[in-house]
Amino acid sequence: MENKISTKGVFFLLMTAFCWSLAGLFIRASHLSGLGFSMMSSIVAIPLSMIIHHKKLVFNKMTITVGVFQFLMSLTFIYANKLTSVANAIVLQYSSTIFVLIYQSIDLRKLPTKRQMGIIAIVFIGMALFFADTLSFSHLLGNILAITSGACFGMQFYLNNKEDAEAFSSTIFAYMFSLTVGLIVFRGLPDFHITDAFGVCGYGFFPMCLGGIFLALGIS
Repeated sequence: MENKISTKGVFFLLMTAFCWSLAGLFIRASHLSGLGFSMMSSIVAIPLSMIIHHKKLVFNKMTITVGVFQFLMSLTFIYANKLTSVANAIVLQYSSTIFVLIYQSIDLRKLPTKRQMGIIAIVFIGMALFFADTLSFSHLLGNILAITSGACFGMQFYLNNKEDAEAFSSTIFAYMFSLTVGLIVFRGLPDFHITDAFGVCGYGFFPMCLGGIFLALGIS
């Protein structure tokens, strides 16, 4: 039974990765600002997520906190995709592996094990090799935002393993935060052109709606 659950979890996480891999395509297709894009995509993602995945939302400090970090992760990733290359944004975001180990060490007040230090070293070496010829200071802000997204991504994963966490609820809260902040900043809906529809609808459905649902199922 455990093997079946494990296999199912891996499948859902693979589907999550597939949905998220489409993010750069949809982000680049839209001319909206990062916050405007996040806001409009949330309008698509919230009702679709609730319709497809029938689950009662859990309101507590942990689900709200995870939702905040997920919102920041998504927003910084969107801006990173607009300011640097898609490849840079994706690879730098996956520095989240390092941040998860850092958060764990701080939380448990223990230094990383030799195995964990080896993982950190491998991630650093892999990133260095990948960017040996491509990392550009002209994209510095986008790269910094991608790493910031990775830090938030790592916190999202780490906190989702806590006792009171519930990943799907946090995902919906993250989209609600995006919508709320967007409405405050823009004092209404931002200017939206028909050419933005592909990016907003695609991102709202695949990375946000399906990706969020698959992630929740994969780590539950």
